[in-house]
Amino acid sequence: MSSADRLERFRVLLGRYLAMDPGRITAEMHLSRDLGLDALDLVLISVRLEEFERVEVPVAAIATAETVADFVNAFHEPAPPKSGVLPKLGYREADASDSWTTFPAVRPRDRVRGLT
Repeated sequence: MSSADRLERFRVLLGRYLAMDPGRITAEMHLSRDLGLDALDLVLISVRLEEFERVEVPVAAIATAETVADFVNAFHEPAPPKSGVLPKLGYREADASDSWTTFPAVRPRDRVRGLT
């Protein structure tokens, strides 16, 4: 997957998560200052990426990424095992109604805080 493809998929994911137009999200946007994301938001997004896109998101990326581009450049496809046997990763199979774009329109923490 190319860097542009990863950025586009991440923009769609962020747009759904934040209930905003993905076209307004740029690579230079600051995750917390411009988009209002905190560490919990990035963990939730990382879980979705790992679960449905089957990419690895290093924990350090969650802690150190400042911009959308930083975060996109940090996640990558897992390296295949050297033995030629694919490991059982524990991913659950998704059906048609369950995809990485099925984030609720309102972030869970906003629901808890009574902002909806």
